[in-house]
Amino acid sequence: RGRVLTKADFAPRRDPSHGDQHGEISDEEDNGRVLETTDLPEELVDKELMFGILQKDGLKLEGMPRCIKEDRRMVKAAVMQEPSSLQFAAEEFRLDEELCLESVRRCGDLLEFAPARLRGEGDFVF
Repeated sequence: RGRVLTKADFAPRRDPSHGDQHGEISDEEDNGRVLETTDLPEELVDKELMFGILQKDGLKLEGMPRCIKEDRRMVKAAVMQEPSSLQFAAEEFRLDEELCLESVRRCGDLLEFAPARLRGEGDFVF
């Protein structure tokens, strides 16, 4: 099943191969080389654990790996818990009519962030 991801797995990490002998990186040397946790291989991610986290705190979607942000079930769980979490989802879901509508139903103030093509639809605006 793989290892369990912790909060530390979601913190930006520097690539130690681009530093001095102690793994430290000076501002001049790093050139923006930060290892992205969002690029974790899907097989290292415990999706059921992530799902449970999103059901309790949808805003955690922001720090989740890309494979979670690109999973409709995960994004929907996040939006159901915290409507504004939609902003952290993959673009296809930020533009998705069903998810946008659910987000706006739960928090009308989010209508201003809905795609323009949806804001003008009669079914979308209530």
